[in-house]
Amino acid sequence: MLLGRLAEKPKAPPSRYALVGVYFFKPTVFDVIEDLKPSWRGELEVTDAIQLMLERGYEVGYEMLDCWWFDVGKSDDILAVNAKILDERVGRRVEGEVKDSRIEGRVEVSKGTRVLNSVVRGSVNHR
Repeated sequence: MLLGRLAEKPKAPPSRYALVGVYFFKPTVFDVIEDLKPSWRGELEVTDAIQLMLERGYEVGYEMLDCWWFDVGKSDDILAVNAKILDERVGRRVEGEVKDSRIEGRVEVSKGTRVLNSVVRGSVNHR
């Protein structure tokens, strides 16, 4: 039973949730895409394809995330996401003590170093 409809960039969002991320489709998605009509923006929308798959009884999985997200509709946005991922995943090394603190970006906290009640934003090396 469907409780609501998926909507692409609604003017008045019905909830605080958004469809974001990476989508993985089986080739059967092309059967659905053939029946799509362009949206008010003149585009075929991913949300419309997913909605039609749900209406046709296809199994659609999802995962709820509680973290940052970016709308990557422009090349500058894609570059910003790339920088964010690099800041969070590349070059981070925390061997010291971090208590009641947040580490953001390319940060190294060496063994014997204590970070207390702080926010550290990279790039930072502390030895």
